[in-house]
Amino acid sequence: MLCASLAFFPFCVSVSLAQTDSLKKADQYYKDGMDAFNYEHRNRAIVLFKRAILANPNYAAAHLMAGKSIMSTMKKNQALTYFKKAYALDSKVDEDILFYIGQAYHYAEEFDSALMYYDQYNFKLSHMLAFERSMKVNEVNRKIFECRNAKVFKANAVQVTIENLSKAVNSEYPDYAPNISADESLLVFTTRRPDTNGNNNLAEDQEF
Repeated sequence: MLCASLAFFPFCVSVSLAQTDSLKKADQYYKDGMDAFNYEHRNRAIVLFKRAILANPNYAAAHLMAGKSIMSTMKKNQALTYFKKAYALDSKVDEDILFYIGQAYHYAEEFDSALMYYDQYNFKLSHMLAFERSMKVNEVNRKIFECRNAKVFKANAVQVTIENLSKAVNSEYPDYAPNISADESLLVFTTRRPDTNGNNNLAEDQEF
């Protein structure tokens, strides 16, 4: 019996050391991910936060930051899994986590679920001091308005034809928010192209 116990002891020590090493790796990946995130290297940040999660699947902050990094890309709906996991691991991981989950559902066009989380967030804000909640209340109420409108529009869909305005206008880069003058002679839109920022200080995803 003593021999069996002694044989088991080194195994326990080995497992414990391996777990400690894995947690240290997770912390380092998280730290590097935060550096990348703060410097707006979003794709790099996503990779690092995912590595932190692989090293420590119960790392709530890493799940949160993976979600926040993904929300800065064009694939925002993919952040939902990470936000929900972060919330499941630690409901206090971020004071705005309910809003983030609602936003991810919003981008996934799951409007009822988005409204549920936005409402929960609104209820939480109602218990905060006025100066702390003023800006956040306006933002979440705007999102609630958008979701309700989206539900109406989806229920009354209209058939439209979208035509490309040629390469003179459309590009491989993000072009959006078009506005046409009253006489329909001028089109103004927002674009994010490498040659439209005089300082050329774009993040890796061309955002600035």
